[in-house]
Amino acid sequence: MACANYVDYVIKNEKNVAAILVEPITGTNGVVVPPKEYLPTLKRIAEENDVLFIADEVMTGWGPCR
Repeated sequence: MACANYVDYVIKNEKNVAAILVEPITGTNGVVVPPKEYLPTLKRIAEENDVLFIADEVMTGWGPCR
């Protein structure tokens, strides 16, 4: 959640952020699943600051390919 707080801080202080782009679950550096409240918090931060929220989900989006 410290990362989400830092994103909020940067947006409020830089004032030139166009989007928040996240990969919800990473896989190339180990499977990292964020805390349950992390993505909703980022979405709320984006909405409050009129910033585009983009979730680029590739790792779990493919499913089993046969």
